Amino acid sequence: ETLVESVVYQITEWQKKNPGKTCQIFELGTGTAAIPISLCFELQNILIISVDCNLKILELAARNLNRYESLLYPRNNHVQLLKSNLFSNLNSDLKLDFIISNPPYIPSDDIDDLQVEISKFEPRVALDGGDDGLYFYRYLLKNGPSILKSNGEMFLEIGDSQEHKLMSLLKNYKAWKTSNLMRDLNGRNRVWRLKK
Repeated sequence: ETLVESVVYQITEWQKKNPGKTCQIFELGTGTAAIPISLCFELQNILIISVDCNLKILELAARNLNRYESLLYPRNNHVQLLKSNLFSNLNSDLKLDFIISNPPYIPSDDIDDLQVEISKFEPRVALDGGDDGLYFYRYLLKNGPSILKSNGEMFLEIGDSQEHKLMSLLKNYKAWKTSNLMRDLNGRNRVWRLKK
């Protein structure tokens, strides 16, 4: 919720500065397409390229998008679903305005200790953030600038108490000019905003 609200606000500001232009957004790990559907509900004139590595998950995302077709073409919103392992199948010339992701951020060894309704019913690939939970953040910090336009922005959901590790990690990636954390309704840092 905080992630979507933050992105909607910034895209609205972007659209004020770029009247008539289509805002181009990349989403890593679309899952059920909840984020694109939410953005299309709030915004108009956007293009979202949403990727996932699992074909069955993309089929589910496509079915969900079909249910909300009225949020798409009548509002000049377009969502492209693409099977890709991270950025591997993206056009190398791609330059977008925003990156948004709720990446897996649970350390591999902690997954079995999660609540049963999460650990047993969520696909492991949607939870597993590698040994320290930061695998996808490293990848996005390193590779995100390559698909963003100048002054492009990236919004990432983060796990509880990860902010200090992420701030330390950021020191290794000089392409990001600014970085700030945004709090959820409970006052916890849950969204990381970075600007190229």
